[in-house]
Amino acid sequence: YLYVDLYREIHNISDWLTVNSYLTQNFAIMEDLDLAEYSNYYLNNYSGTMNGNDHTLRNIKIISNKSGLFNQMNGTLKDIYFENIKKTSNSSYSGLVGYSNQYGRFENVHVKDISIILPSTRTSNSVYIGGLIGYSYYSKVTNSSITNVDISVTSAISDIQVGGLAGYSAAGTYNNVFANNVNIYIQNSISTFGAGGLIGREGSSVGVIQNAYTTGKIYTNGRYAGGIIGNGYGYVENTYSMVNIISEMKDVGGIVGRANTLSYVNNNLFIGNISSKVPETTH
Repeated sequence: YLYVDLYREIHNISDWLTVNSYLTQNFAIMEDLDLAEYSNYYLNNYSGTMNGNDHTLRNIKIISNKSGLFNQMNGTLKDIYFENIKKTSNSSYSGLVGYSNQYGRFENVHVKDISIILPSTRTSNSVYIGGLIGYSYYSKVTNSSITNVDISVTSAISDIQVGGLAGYSAAGTYNNVFANNVNIYIQNSISTFGAGGLIGREGSSVGVIQNAYTTGKIYTNGRYAGGIIGNGYGYVENTYSMVNIISEMKDVGGIVGRANTLSYVNNNLFIGNISSKVPETTH
């Protein structure tokens, strides 16, 4: 059998705006796109393949309680760059992609200059914030990166999970990835379940992170902060972190803040600095 993938071409913003009418189909981006003068360009639950052909989408504003430029990724995003993203919406999932499920694939995806601010007026608990994915469920990310990500959470709420790449991950696979110049700031939280340079919290023992690095800084008034993973399970190998971490509480680590007993952490290097008010729990 011969299988041929067919693609609709995107040459301009008008073409981009048609994607919501064909969310199961494949698209190929043929030109760089500047979204600065446009609105309502968010995509809903996308399950096709979007091939960026190494083009760039820039000047993206995510507002009005939208989770991300992609609300949910059920398909493949590859060979694409995103620049200058600002998100100030009050959604539970926040990132370039709000939620990605087991069919979500990210290959050669690069995000640069992304700012995510959760308003201090939020009162609902449970937020999942990442530079690429807010909530990742069995998704796979390869050969991808985040550069210059600023995440600020100042709400007095519980269950905050924040990472440079993904906020929460359940059995995700991350290979050949990096998050460079991560700046995570968490203040006033009632409880933080994970703040990590790459992943805030990994919720499954079959999650995998290999060949990755992070740089930047994390400040949190809560527990569970790490240069690669803030909290959880998983297989972490061949990584290094140069993230400076300040925590007002315990469970702080250069690679993993708190690793579950089922975790496997091997051949990693931390070259940042750690400061904790409970120093006996740092590692």
